Amino acid sequence: TYEDHKTFRSENHNNFMYDNNRRGIHHNYNITMNDQIPLSSSQPPVTSNRRRAQQRRRNRRQRHRRLQFLRGQQPGGVGIDNFFDQLKQRKNMNNNDDNTQQHQRNIHDFVHKNNNYGNRARPMMNVRQFPGLERNGKGSPTNSSAGLTWSGYRPSDDECIYGYLIPSNMFCMIVLDYIMEMLLDVKMWPSKPLIHKRSIYNKAKQLQNDIYEGIQNHGIVQHEKYGPVYAYEVDGFGNYVLMDDANVPSLLSLPYLFGTYQHRLLNATVYHNTMQLLLSYENPYYQQGENIEAGGWIEGIGSPHTEHRIPQNIWPMSVAIMGLITTNITQKIIYIEQLVSLSSKTNWMHESIDIYNSKKYTRHWFCWADSLYAELVMSI
Repeated sequence: TYEDHKTFRSENHNNFMYDNNRRGIHHNYNITMNDQIPLSSSQPPVTSNRRRAQQRRRNRRQRHRRLQFLRGQQPGGVGIDNFFDQLKQRKNMNNNDDNTQQHQRNIHDFVHKNNNYGNRARPMMNVRQFPGLERNGKGSPTNSSAGLTWSGYRPSDDECIYGYLIPSNMFCMIVLDYIMEMLLDVKMWPSKPLIHKRSIYNKAKQLQNDIYEGIQNHGIVQHEKYGPVYAYEVDGFGNYVLMDDANVPSLLSLPYLFGTYQHRLLNATVYHNTMQLLLSYENPYYQQGENIEAGGWIEGIGSPHTEHRIPQNIWPMSVAIMGLITTNITQKIIYIEQLVSLSSKTNWMHESIDIYNSKKYTRHWFCWADSLYAELVMSI
């Protein structure tokens, strides 16, 4: 118990040895601290209170440095003034250069590639490198004039095949709308002059327009069965990936993310066609089947992130998103009942489950899916 632990600590205080090379406390009941660490007369003993005080000072310094970085007061810091400039630089982060060979990959059926990179832009200096990506961590070549923001990894932490992740770019558009709304509120930043806020507003608006034009020009592709649809990833050279991942932001979750803004930023016809593609076997991570625990037929979208553990996986998160984007109350209740049954009586949402056996799952509880389930219940 806690009281026993306190008694043990007080009786054996001198028998705790601190290792400066490793964090934590190590038990040594045969050697005292003073025997283990020779101390000079001018050096005070390193007590637990002193170590805690040193740690508190380190934490304060780290918090101060983080705040300076976010305010743009440190080299490389973000700051609200240069935030949009740095975000624009991500468009050019991983451009191809003339000396780089065309990348090779085992292309699946859902990856469409034309091997036409067009005119290659001037190579950038100090290109960032990310582990797991091809071309020594720079990722596949991208078109810097596409107007889109670059991503190395998907929301599932898997590597992107092509660097322009369309759901993330759409999510960026809606966040920029929130920023512009706040800038128009006179109560926000009362100490900042109006011309300063207007300058940031114009940068946000210009960046949103660039991304919107990039999605219209490169993010919408023609499918032979469903017509114009949103691609999951593109490179700006005509190569694209048709699929969806359960992790948000995803193509499935666009109405949920856009909310009241979808009428202006989301093409309803293209999204309707995309939904038909996503909830069919044209999407390589779509699954449907009869699940005994769920009491019938279920469907959902999985992820390659857990494919090595559960090949036929769906993520409860995708089922919650399907409930959140529908306005039919009866359908919402059906999705809620399915999610409860898919929890395998653990009272938690899992990361992923087997489509046919919900007792086979990854992560006993997954707070991201728990939150979406709670939001779905509150939407009724």
